[in-house]
Amino acid sequence: GTPPNADAAAAAPADEPDGAGGAGETFSAQAARIFGEADLAAISRRIDPQLLAMLDDPQAAIEGFTLDQSTAMRRLLNDQMPNLQTPDDIARFITQMFVNPVSGLKNAHALPLVAVPGHHLIVVEFGGGKAVNELLSHQHGDDLIAAGMAEIARVAEREGGEVLHPNGATAIIVVPPDRVEETLRRLDGSFSDLMIGTGNLGPGRQVFRPGVAWFDTGPIADTSVGALEDQFARGRAGIDAVKAERVGQGLYPERGADLFEPYIPEVHQRVRPLEGTASVPPTGARLDQNAVLRDRFDALSDQIEAMSPEDRERLAQRAIQERFMHAPGILNGAAELSAPRDADGRVPEGYAHAQGDLSKLSLINGFSWDAGDAAIGHLNAALEAAAAAYPNVTFQKYGGDEWEAIGLREDVEAAVGLIRDYLSRVTIDFPNPDDPAETLTIHGVGVQIGVLDIEPDSHTGRASSQDLEHEMSADKARRNYRLDIRDASGQPIEP
Repeated sequence: GTPPNADAAAAAPADEPDGAGGAGETFSAQAARIFGEADLAAISRRIDPQLLAMLDDPQAAIEGFTLDQSTAMRRLLNDQMPNLQTPDDIARFITQMFVNPVSGLKNAHALPLVAVPGHHLIVVEFGGGKAVNELLSHQHGDDLIAAGMAEIARVAEREGGEVLHPNGATAIIVVPPDRVEETLRRLDGSFSDLMIGTGNLGPGRQVFRPGVAWFDTGPIADTSVGALEDQFARGRAGIDAVKAERVGQGLYPERGADLFEPYIPEVHQRVRPLEGTASVPPTGARLDQNAVLRDRFDALSDQIEAMSPEDRERLAQRAIQERFMHAPGILNGAAELSAPRDADGRVPEGYAHAQGDLSKLSLINGFSWDAGDAAIGHLNAALEAAAAAYPNVTFQKYGGDEWEAIGLREDVEAAVGLIRDYLSRVTIDFPNPDDPAETLTIHGVGVQIGVLDIEPDSHTGRASSQDLEHEMSADKARRNYRLDIRDASGQPIEP
């Protein structure tokens, strides 16, 4: 259970007593240091200036670049570098980072490329994704996202707008001011009678109405990254009230409700099948909807052509790191996580797969989004400290608070124990939303974690996602975490 790299990872500060906790105290000191140096505002950002820098000036982008020396990064370089040998290869790889892999539309990183002063920035969402994921499958959920985004793109592009797909069922529309009213009218009309079908339609099949909600943040006044982030954030915050109003009007599905109804041809006149739509080709950056990226690709390839071979290699390394690494030693959701294989293609004995997320994060966000970001920041710090202490365990972070790890069971369980212990002891201060002059404090952050052995003959090199989610649910029920919020006098505050 002692981290193999505990001393190398970080020694406890001089004023930190080396108590009976030993390795746990050292780990907590390391995680606390990482948290103290973190930029919590970056947790909510959707636009990465580093990606834009590589697109605009690849030569300048490699100045001062430090390559992650982790085992996870070395594996990525071995896998990816052979495919990044020409300027076109590298340019394609970089521009793909501006494309959402589910819909093929531009993602939020591309917002500065299409933002026009005076054009309106509108945030759009449609419903049903959670129900589809839980009742059908995550692949069906991706199909729903792709179908809904295609519908939004069809409407907005007809009115001269640009459509971006940041994540989930959220879209951004950038549209000329004189086309705003017509765009929103057509959007409402398009979704008002749109039904999503769960397969080849016929007897026994089901359909549901995803509904749509939108919030117009108004004209774009400032196209800087920071200003666009703020405007998008206003849209994400404003659309919640719109969705609640439309739920009351029967125009938007209620979260957690049973959305499905039997397919009746006479009733459901317009149905989009929910199968096989989430398929984006590797050249998604060159799709018609992404003309701005197609133009950037050509210019970027020419710039890379002018670089020295050594600088091209460093640019390729930086692109790989930006695309697949969340933090030092930790993969992001774009990378593939799996156990190693032996010469016979089998997973060696003793490998385990962990999966976890935070407990009660939605309740914390209900009190304070900053407190929610701090909870995620502490999780990020714990994962980074664990990756440093257990370099033979590969960690992956995706979504807001979801993460996984694969390694030898002994190491995975030890790392999980340290992560859980650290989070249980953190405190997070935030202003009382009812009285901003008063400070409230969260004592300890809960986490539910499932750990399963990986079968040697697993064709994915992973444990079953469904079984892991079951283990997480069992862990959640067993621990029965309660959100502990207290006021300045130590009195508990009921969530």
